[in-house]
Amino acid sequence: MVHVLSGAIQLEEVGSAMAPLEASVTSCRSLFWFEHLLAVEYGTDQYTGKWYTMSYYRDWKYADEAVAAMREEFGIETFTQLRDKFLEQLNALDQLRTTDTELRANVRAVEVLIEQHAEATRKLDKLPERTLAKLRGVVKEHLHPLPRPEIAKRVARYDAGAIALKRVAGLEAKAEYLQVIHARWVSEPKQAIGKALRKAHRDSVKLLRPKNAYREFSESDVNRRFADPRPKWDARWNRYQQSRDLLWNFEDYGAYDFDGDRPWWSAMTDDRVKARFIPEVGSYYQARASAKTRRRDDENDDLAVVALADQTARSDDDFDDLS
Repeated sequence: MVHVLSGAIQLEEVGSAMAPLEASVTSCRSLFWFEHLLAVEYGTDQYTGKWYTMSYYRDWKYADEAVAAMREEFGIETFTQLRDKFLEQLNALDQLRTTDTELRANVRAVEVLIEQHAEATRKLDKLPERTLAKLRGVVKEHLHPLPRPEIAKRVARYDAGAIALKRVAGLEAKAEYLQVIHARWVSEPKQAIGKALRKAHRDSVKLLRPKNAYREFSESDVNRRFADPRPKWDARWNRYQQSRDLLWNFEDYGAYDFDGDRPWWSAMTDDRVKARFIPEVGSYYQARASAKTRRRDDENDDLAVVALADQTARSDDDFDDLS
């Protein structure tokens, strides 16, 4: 910062020195014919104008006018003096401009270093946070391909990690379920309504044709075609609202067991709504129904065995009585 302030002071000093020189140089260059007189080196031994040419007298005239205009400011009497004074100030101005450019470059270089230092300090302050974020990314990349139950085994001893895993998995399942039930119980009926309206419009156009003026329809056809769909749609909407509310209000992620076969849907809805069109949910309820059937069959087999044993015992008793 000290170097920047020092450079700024030097720039101000150089600017103060340049200002009067720039004003004088600009004043000279604004004189009519002045640039031409410099170019032809008027007032020097290198001037090639001849006394018998009109250009000689023209140069003489404008040189005198230039001297008259700058006499008071420069304290000169001849164009040669004016020319030397102008070139002296122009050379000094060029040197100051070079110095100004170098100073500005140095100041900017210091400013860049200050900015780089500030950025490095900022990154250093955030190094723990950045390192943690990078570590999280590496862990996520490593664990993402693994099934949730496998990840649960690896974080079983880390309570906070196990709860976080369940919450993440539950939220992912909840978001997916909400999208699926909306598509099935809301979007599909809306599409069906649109399709029915378009078909009704096409049929109405056809029925307006003369050849269909006396066409008859049976009562059964009319009832089948124009049966009130609202009860079915209301049932879908009610299932959607009930499921959505159950999913939305579910918060007990920590109670979920990755080792069990129960899907998140069953845990979140407590089996109040069975969305069997969701593959994992349908498979779960089908497996439960099959298990229930097997248990009933096993119970029936047990009852049959007991009945057979009882009948055998009675037969033995009858045989003993005969003997």
